[in-house]
Amino acid sequence: MAACQFANAASRLFGEALAELNELGVRKATGAGGGFADAFPTAALAGLLRTKLALPALSKADWVALGSLART
Repeated sequence: MAACQFANAASRLFGEALAELNELGVRKATGAGGGFADAFPTAALAGLLRTKLALPALSKADWVALGSLART
């Protein structure tokens, strides 16, 4: 895959993931408190994705930072 294609795909996937995290955050805010959404670090991951999407270009190394976030 060409670098430009990878960057476009990564950007699209990060955007889709951010939209899903926003939805998960809504469920987290209205949930009972004991489900998956309540324990998932939505805000931290969404913040990281927003930071990555603000970059002029994404690289394969940008995926590595996502692995450092863990479920609490």
